[in-house]
Amino acid sequence: MALLAFVVLPTGALAQQETGQISGTVIDPNGAVIANATVAARSIDTGREITAQSSAEGAYILPNLLPGVYEVSVSAP
Repeated sequence: MALLAFVVLPTGALAQQETGQISGTVIDPNGAVIANATVAARSIDTGREITAQSSAEGAYILPNLLPGVYEVSVSAP
């Protein structure tokens, strides 16, 4: 399981409020993609958490995040 801190920078406007996203690919230590992993981002400032499942290719997107610092965690069976 990985635990990282990310800074989300604004990427657009949504109802006059700027938001961003975190995206990437979940891989194991050998470089193989991990499908159906749960990826969560928790705002350090607000405690709000958003989750997503990685695709068959290991890709995920966590959209509509307010600018700030996030802890990102990944879990998979």
